[in-house]
Amino acid sequence: MLEEKDVQKIVEANRKIFATKDDLEVFAKKDDLKNFATKDDLKGFAKNDDLQKLTKIVDKLTDKVVAIDARLEKVEENMATKEDINRLRNSVDKYVKQNEDSEQEFSALSLKVNRHEGWIQKIAAKNKLKLEY
Repeated sequence: MLEEKDVQKIVEANRKIFATKDDLEVFAKKDDLKNFATKDDLKGFAKNDDLQKLTKIVDKLTDKVVAIDARLEKVEENMATKEDINRLRNSVDKYVKQNEDSEQEFSALSLKVNRHEGWIQKIAAKNKLKLEY
């Protein structure tokens, strides 16, 4: 048969395992349950039908975002990079420089041809030659 000291040992051993009143103070009590929402309080919130409608809307928006993302990827693939633009700018600059150089050379040659034509006309006049154009 169990003696008082055996019962005390069992009680002491169980105190380490089981919760005491003090341990359970942090949990809700009957009065605390009055602060929770009731069915009537929740009537204004979304119902299953509302959530299904919202799900359909979100699905449509998701499809649109995916489509826009695909279009954006195509734009990014075809979009010129800074490097592309710089390469093009350098090519145009080279062409402009060559064109300016050619125009200067053409002007110099034009002056030279005009000077030669003048000399030819003077020589023809002195030698009484008629030039035909």
